[in-house]
Amino acid sequence: MRRKFGLLLVMWLGSFIAGFAQNTNSGDIRGSVTDTTGALIPEVNVKVVNVDTQVSKDYITDGSGLYDTSSIVTGHYKLTFTKDGFSQFVRGPITLQVGVTTVNASLKIGSIDEQVVVTSDVPLLQTESSEQSTTLEAKSMGQLPNVGQDWENFTILLPGTSGAPGSNAGSANPGQFVSANGNLPYANVLADGATSTLPTSSNANVSVFETVAELQVSTSDFSAQYGIGGIIFNQITKGGTSKFHGSAYEYFQNDDMNAANFGFGSKVAVSYLRYNNFGGSVGGPILKKKMFFYFNVDKIKNISASSSGYLTIPTSDVMGGDFSGTGFPTIYDPTSQVVSGSTVTRKSFADEYGNGNKIPSGMIDSVAKAIQAYYPSTSSHPSTGNFVNGTTSGGIVTDNYYYSVPSTSPLIKYFGRLD
Repeated sequence: MRRKFGLLLVMWLGSFIAGFAQNTNSGDIRGSVTDTTGALIPEVNVKVVNVDTQVSKDYITDGSGLYDTSSIVTGHYKLTFTKDGFSQFVRGPITLQVGVTTVNASLKIGSIDEQVVVTSDVPLLQTESSEQSTTLEAKSMGQLPNVGQDWENFTILLPGTSGAPGSNAGSANPGQFVSANGNLPYANVLADGATSTLPTSSNANVSVFETVAELQVSTSDFSAQYGIGGIIFNQITKGGTSKFHGSAYEYFQNDDMNAANFGFGSKVAVSYLRYNNFGGSVGGPILKKKMFFYFNVDKIKNISASSSGYLTIPTSDVMGGDFSGTGFPTIYDPTSQVVSGSTVTRKSFADEYGNGNKIPSGMIDSVAKAIQAYYPSTSSHPSTGNFVNGTTSGGIVTDNYYYSVPSTSPLIKYFGRLD
């Protein structure tokens, strides 16, 4: 029994350590500390401070002069290296993204009260692995033109990418269906390191753009910890900081600002559209230097055309009973019908009244007149459609009305994060 329990404990600890090592929503700062001759210095105190939250932690270099923060929250950090007999070395603030960042330090012999400060950020070149990746920060993406709250609009801008064959082939925004370096267009979308891609349909849950701090895109040679996929999109969400911050936004579209397609001489109507995407976020400290929160609410109110097409609307003359134009069938008077055996005869209005195939206004049923009032007219029509030139065949005009029936598609999302 003890052996089984010990074995289970070892397996549990092993899975915990493996899961911790495979955390793909955090960063890792590591490096070495040397003196001016290049000799490694052990027992150097490395103070790592998160500039955004003011949370700090101390590390000590080992016997080989190496230190490693392991998994820490992405953000901006300041590192201070201290050891008796040497001047302090300060590096930062540096930007820590998902993955491993190397920060080495070289200490000079001197007083601990002396400081050597390096303010340059870490280089963007990835030296820890052969992985090809690009990190898009929220600040950079926020300055690019965007349709709604969707970082997928920027996937086509990544090096080596192209729109993949499929439903969005040739589109300016292929979304997740993008091919990189000639690979198959299958992407794995992660949310803070956890996959959100359905294995059967390949659909993925894309975070609201306002909540994304950075997007790490790995296109080749990425670690097995990320799972499958030709491209890995890792969405890293925003978190609270040491100060309160908030935002409010709205993205909107309106058909009054949209241009119609070219109609080759015919009037082309613009589909009805009222699209509003609005929301806000707030974040800040709960316990100073210990606990932080971030919350976002996002709502979409989309009133747009759910169905559209062309209809044939009778002209005012036709609705008044005038079928005298070219191409109309002969109209017969139902009151003149005579049945003789198996023979049925009726008189046409053109023959009976000599008025050119017109129905007298007094014979049009009152119910029919009431129904005609619901037809759109050229002088007054609803916002759901427009009269167009239509098609004329044999003197009869058809498909002369373009309709666009709106529908409301409300959607609301909530997002919260606690650190």
